[in-house]
Amino acid sequence: MSSNTITFLLYHIVFSVRNREPRLVRLIRDSMYPYMGGVIKNIGGIPIVINGTRDHVHILCFLPRHISLSESIKIIKAKSSLRHNRNFNPNGLPLHWQDGYGIFTVAAEQMDKVKHYIVEQDQHHMKRGFAEEWDILHNKAIDYMNKSPEMISDFVED
Repeated sequence: MSSNTITFLLYHIVFSVRNREPRLVRLIRDSMYPYMGGVIKNIGGIPIVINGTRDHVHILCFLPRHISLSESIKIIKAKSSLRHNRNFNPNGLPLHWQDGYGIFTVAAEQMDKVKHYIVEQDQHHMKRGFAEEWDILHNKAIDYMNKSPEMISDFVED
């Protein structure tokens, strides 16, 4: 990659355990989050903070630009559940992540605010459950997309 190319794409990623099952007890989280950070590093990204609760995960990170977002998240989810199922639950009910995810870009000046929000997940979810929070994030994203002005352009024939 050229030294003249720079990207600053900071992502806030959210995904849950399938069916929002409360499977991520503290012992599992304490092992899983550093592992997820290692996966992000191994694909060329930079993890900033990873935290969550018993049923979902928040990740703040830079992902590599040579791998699509969906492929990066697929790798993070696949490797973390595979490791968990091999090391922590070899004969029990396997851990599966939900099929989808939320991913939001974060401006540089918002990084500390989002980082604090992710670190404080346990306290935050004492007031609001994941399903309610997900609905708020989803609706807010849709609202912003609907409010964005139409692009001014001319029709260009190829």
